[in-house]
Amino acid sequence: MYQLLMASILFFARDGFAVGTPDSGYVVPSGSAVRVNAHGTCRRVTNAHGSYHYFISAKTSPEWSSFVASPPSGVSLSACDGTYRSCLDHKRANPAATSGKYTIDPDGTSGGYPAIDVYCDMTTDGGGWTLVWSNTQNGTNKPVTNISWTGATLTTPLCSQAQGAGTGCATYLGNNKEGFNYFVGLEWWNRITGNTKNTQMMYQWSSGYGQPTEQSAKFNFKRLRSSNLYSSVNSNYTILTGSAATAGIYSFMGFPFSAADADNDLHSISCANSFTGTPFWYTSCWSGSINGGGEASGNAYFNGAYWLGSDKSWATSAGVGAGNGWLFVRENDYLSNCTEIKSKFPKAPSGLYWIDADGMGANNPILVKCDMTTDGGGWTQVFNQKADTGGYFTNSTEVQSYNVTNPNADRYSILSYLESFRSFQGNFTFKISSPNSAQRNIWRQRTNPYVDQPVAGYVPITIDMSTNAWGGLERNCGVGCSNAFIDGSVNNTNYWYGIGTYAIYGGVGLPYSGASTPIVVNQTQLWVRDDSFLLRDPRDCQEVLEYGLSTGNGLYWVDPSLSGTAMQVYCDMTTDGGGWTLVFNHNIAGGYFVDANDALSKNVASPTANQYSILNQLDNFKANGRYIFKINWPGYAGRNIWAQTTNPTIDQPAAGYVPLVIDSTSNYWKGLEKNCANGCTSSLMDGSVNHGNWFYAIGSTVVWGGGIPAYDSITGTSGVGVPHAQLWTRRAEGQFTKRSCKEILNAGLSIGDGTYLIDPDGIGGLLPMNVYCDMTTSGGGWTRVAYSNGIVTATTVPDDFMVNKYLPANINQTVANSASSINSEWFSRLVGTTDAMLKAPAYGGSPYIDVGLGLWEYDNARCTGTLLHTSRTAGCAGQGGNDNYSTADMFNIAFEGGAQAIVPNWNNTGNELCYSGKGDCSFEFFLR
Repeated sequence: MYQLLMASILFFARDGFAVGTPDSGYVVPSGSAVRVNAHGTCRRVTNAHGSYHYFISAKTSPEWSSFVASPPSGVSLSACDGTYRSCLDHKRANPAATSGKYTIDPDGTSGGYPAIDVYCDMTTDGGGWTLVWSNTQNGTNKPVTNISWTGATLTTPLCSQAQGAGTGCATYLGNNKEGFNYFVGLEWWNRITGNTKNTQMMYQWSSGYGQPTEQSAKFNFKRLRSSNLYSSVNSNYTILTGSAATAGIYSFMGFPFSAADADNDLHSISCANSFTGTPFWYTSCWSGSINGGGEASGNAYFNGAYWLGSDKSWATSAGVGAGNGWLFVRENDYLSNCTEIKSKFPKAPSGLYWIDADGMGANNPILVKCDMTTDGGGWTQVFNQKADTGGYFTNSTEVQSYNVTNPNADRYSILSYLESFRSFQGNFTFKISSPNSAQRNIWRQRTNPYVDQPVAGYVPITIDMSTNAWGGLERNCGVGCSNAFIDGSVNNTNYWYGIGTYAIYGGVGLPYSGASTPIVVNQTQLWVRDDSFLLRDPRDCQEVLEYGLSTGNGLYWVDPSLSGTAMQVYCDMTTDGGGWTLVFNHNIAGGYFVDANDALSKNVASPTANQYSILNQLDNFKANGRYIFKINWPGYAGRNIWAQTTNPTIDQPAAGYVPLVIDSTSNYWKGLEKNCANGCTSSLMDGSVNHGNWFYAIGSTVVWGGGIPAYDSITGTSGVGVPHAQLWTRRAEGQFTKRSCKEILNAGLSIGDGTYLIDPDGIGGLLPMNVYCDMTTSGGGWTRVAYSNGIVTATTVPDDFMVNKYLPANINQTVANSASSINSEWFSRLVGTTDAMLKAPAYGGSPYIDVGLGLWEYDNARCTGTLLHTSRTAGCAGQGGNDNYSTADMFNIAFEGGAQAIVPNWNNTGNELCYSGKGDCSFEFFLR
C-alpha cells in the first residue's frame, strides 16, 4: 500500500511521477503535507518524519480507503483545507464542482498575496478555468476604465455590475458570469497558473446577453513578464466552439501591453487613451479587443468585447461586432522541468518524474531523471552515455533522441528537446559531469549546442576543467562531425568534453578532461537547470523564508550576489520573524582573529565554525539604501535590531541609524561603525559610536574582560566579556520595513491589532515610522493614517489636518485630547491603497468601509460610495454647508449618504469635529 523510502537513495528507479494523480501516486516529502483527492475522498496527508519520504498508491479505491483507515506511523491525516491556488485546484479536489464563484489563494496562505474571489468555469474542455478578465455590453465604471499601468498589472480583483455602474467584487461577483465585469492584474495570472513557463488561455464570446457561447478557443501562452512589457509568445490555437477566424487576443498578446499612463503601442498616439483609458496589447491602434471601444465608444466602436476585427456594430453569432467576452487561464498538468519541480516542492527527492518539457503540449510528456540535491538541485538529465556497457552512438541522427522513455538507459538522449529548457532570460545553465570523476563544469551560455556553433554568451559558474580549449558546448559539425555530436573544445577540431560520441577515444573510452591533465572516462552526463525559477538560488535567508523553502533553522544554499555562484549560509528561521542570515560568528573557543582583514572573510564554507565571517559580502545584503542588522550573544537574552545606511566594515562613524528592537543603549550605542579610521588594533567594528570604547565588538583581535566586550549589563557584572558574539542581517524590505499594514499581513508577519513599524516610500527616503494596524476588521491590513481623541481645538485638529502630517509620532496611539495624522493622500499615493475605513463610535453604523474605491486623493471630489469626500476646490451635492469644503485644504469625510461627516475645524471655529449634533467626538481613519 505504501513504501517508506530514505531520502539518500534514488527515488523510484523504474517508475516516474507527474505532479500527483491517482494513477501515478503521490509523493509526500519529509516534513511536508500534500492534499490527496482520490475516489471521492480528500485528505491532507502530513509526513512528520525528519528524513523519510512516503509514496502513496491511490490507483484503486481499496488501496486509498485502506490508507485512509490506517495510515502508517509518522503520517497523519486531516480534512482537506479550503485553500486552493486556482480553479483547477478546486476541480481536482472536487471533480463534481460546478461553475460559479470560488475563493482561491494563488501563492498559498504563507505567500504574500491574499486570497481572492474568482469565477470558475468547471465544465468547458475539462474545466478548471479561472476568470481573469471579462467585458459585457454597455455599463459604466468598468474595472479597466482609465486604469494605470500599476493597476493593470498588480491590482487585486475589480468588478462592476454588467449593465450598471459602480465597482466592488463583494457586491457584483456571483455565479452568473453575465452579471458582472471582472479584472485581475496581469501579475496575478502568473500566480494563478503556478508561475509556469507556459500556460493556457481560453477566450469565450457571445453576441449578447442570454446567448450561449458562440465562439471560443484555447491556446498556450508564455508566462507574462514585466521585462517584456507583458508580451507573450502563443501557440497551439484550438477552436472549441464556432468556426470564426483566430480571435484577436491570440494575435495581439505578442505586442507590448499598454495602459492609460504607459503608451507602448506602435501608433503615434496613445491607443489606450483613445479607448477610455482601457489597457490592452494594442497594435496601431486596434483591430479587435476585449475592451471594444471602451465606455465612451471610442472612435465609434461599441462598448463590448470583440472576437476579431473592429466592426462598428453590435455582434452577430459569426464573431463580428461587439458582444460579451471572457478570458480564462489554466495551469498545465505537468511541470516543465526538474528546476520547476524543485522550486514548487523543495523537498522533492532525486529520481524520475514526468514533465512537459515545452510546457505547451507540442511534445507528449516525457519521463526524466532529476537530481534534486547536487549543486543546488533541480537538474534535468538530457544526456547519458556509459560507453563500457552501452556502447557508442551510430550517427548524429541517433544521438539527438535515444531511449527517450528510459532515462536510466546506458545510452540516453533528449538533446532534441534542449530548446525547451532555455530560461525566460534566454540562457541555458548546463552541467557536464561523470560518475567516474569528482570534477564537473557548471556554466551558462546563450547558444543551443544542439544547433549552434560556435558558443556565445558563455558565463562560467563552477569550472573544474578548463584545458583543451574549453569554453562551453557547441555543435561539433561546424568543425567536424565524425567523432561527436557536441563537444567543448570550442572552435577547435578536438572533441574533448564530447556529448554523443561515435567512437572510442584512445582505446579507453570517452574524451573527458581534467584541471591539468586530460583524462578519459567511460561515462558522461549532461544536465540542464532552468534559471527562470530563482527559488533554486535564493538571495538570502529572508528569500528562502518568504518563498516557502524554509525547513527550519539550519544551513541553506543562497546566492547573495545573484551571480549564479551559490554559497552555504546559516539561517535563523524562527527568531524575531525569521529570515536572518548569519554573516559573522565568533566563539572564543576558536581563538581570536589575527587582524581586521582576517575578520572580513573567514571559513566562508563553514558557517558553523567558531570563527566565521562573510562581512565582505555585506553590500550584497543591502537594499533600499539600508542594512538591517541584529547583534546577539548566545547564552544571553539581550539583542539589538536596527537599521543604518553605512557599511560598518568601511564607514566611520555610523549614520542613518534607526532603532527597531533595542535591548541596550549603554556604552554609547548607536549602530555599528568601523573601529578606527586607519587601523584597528582591537576589533574590526564596534557599537560605541564615535567613541574610543569598543563595546558591541565584532571581529575582536584581542581579549577583553576574559572574552569579547558586549555591553556592561549583559553578564550582570561590569567589565566582564562574553565568550560568543554573532551578527545577522536581513534585507531592508523585510519584516521591519514593509510599506503598510497590509504588506505586513500579507507577509504572514501579523501578530494581531497593535503597533508596527512601516516604511511607506519603501526606499529609505523617509525614516520608518510606528503606526497602529487593525489586523482583524474586514480582513485586516488597515493602516491608521489619522485620528482624533478628545476635545477639538485649533491646536489638536488644525484646518489642514487631513491633507498634511500632524504629530506623526503619535499616530500609533490615541493620546487623550489630541490628534495625529500622516497625510492620508501622501500615504495612499505611495502605497497604492484601494480601501478606506472610518471608525467613529458616536455613529451607530461605524465602522464605515469602502472597498475598491481607488487612491484616496483630494484633487477630485468623490461623491459616490460609502465614504464621500470633498476636494481641495469642490464639494458633493447634498452635503450641508457646515460639512462641505470652505477653503483650500479644509477637507472632510462624509458618510450615511452625506448626512453625517467628520469636519476638522468647520469654518475655522474650532468647535466642531463631528456633524449632526455629535460635537467633539473620537474617530480613526484607516487606508488599505
